[in-house]
Amino acid sequence: MSAHLDRARILLEQSRFELAEKELRLELAEDPDHPLPHALLALCLARAKNFKDAMSEAKLAIHLGPDLAFSHYVLASVLDDQERYTEAETAVQEALRLDPEDPDYFAMLSQIKLNQRQWPEALEAAERGLQLDSEHVSCTNLRAIALVKLNRKEEAGATIATALRRDPENAVSHANQGWTLLQRHEPEKAMEHFREALRLDPELDWAREGIVEALKARHFIYRIMLGYFFWMSRLSSRAQWGVVIGGYFGYRILLSFAENNPAAAPFIWPVLILYIVFAVLTWIAR
Repeated sequence: MSAHLDRARILLEQSRFELAEKELRLELAEDPDHPLPHALLALCLARAKNFKDAMSEAKLAIHLGPDLAFSHYVLASVLDDQERYTEAETAVQEALRLDPEDPDYFAMLSQIKLNQRQWPEALEAAERGLQLDSEHVSCTNLRAIALVKLNRKEEAGATIATALRRDPENAVSHANQGWTLLQRHEPEKAMEHFREALRLDPELDWAREGIVEALKARHFIYRIMLGYFFWMSRLSSRAQWGVVIGGYFGYRILLSFAENNPAAAPFIWPVLILYIVFAVLTWIAR
C-alpha cells in the first residue's frame, strides 16, 4: 500500500475528509486504475454531500474491481445517504455475497433496514454482524436502536451500556444512550449524554437534535407529545398514515354525532376540542 493511501486511511478514520480527498487524488494520479482509492474517494465526496461525484467514483471502483466487496459497500453507503434505500440494499447484499464475514457490511444492512422502518430485519442484521465480532461498535449501536424501535427498552439500555463500557469515547453510543433516556422520560440524564456526544463529535446531528428534544422535554406537555412522536416513529409508514387518517375520520364521526344528538354534545365537544388542540400542537411542536 502506498504512502498516499496509508495517509488517506488515517485521515478518514479521523474524519478529516478534505485532507483524505487530497491524498487519494494524489494516489489516483499515480495509479488511476486502482479501485480502492476510487471507493475511498467516493466516501469522502459523500461526506461533503457531493453525491453526484461520489456516485461516479463508487461506480468506477466497481467497474475497475467488480469482485472488491468494499466498493459495493461504499456504493450502498452513498445510496443510503441519498435515501435510495432499495438500491442501497441491493449494493450491500452484493458486498455480503462477495465477503460474508465482514461485520461492517451487516452494519450497513442494519442501517438501511432501520431507514426502511423494518425493525426486526434491522435487528437481525446487527446481530449477525455481532456474531462475527461481538465487540463491533456500529452493530452494537444499531442493535440498540432496533431494540428501542421494537419497544424492548431494557435490552436497548443494556446494549448501549455495554457499548459505552467498551468504548467510552464513542459519540454515537452517547447519543444513542441519550435518546434511550429520553424515551424513558429522563431528559436531564439524556442531556448529559448528548453534550458528551457533541464534545466528542461536534458535527453529530443525531446528538444535536437530541439536545433540542431534551430541552423541550423539560416541559410536561411536550413530554406527552414526545411520547406520541416516539410511538409513531416505531410504526411503519403505512401504519402512521392509518393513525392519522383514522383520527381524522374518528373526529368527523364524533362531530356528526354531536350535531345530530344535542344531548350528547356536551360530553363529545371536550373530546373534539382536545383532539384539535393536540393535532395543532403536533404540527407546531417541531
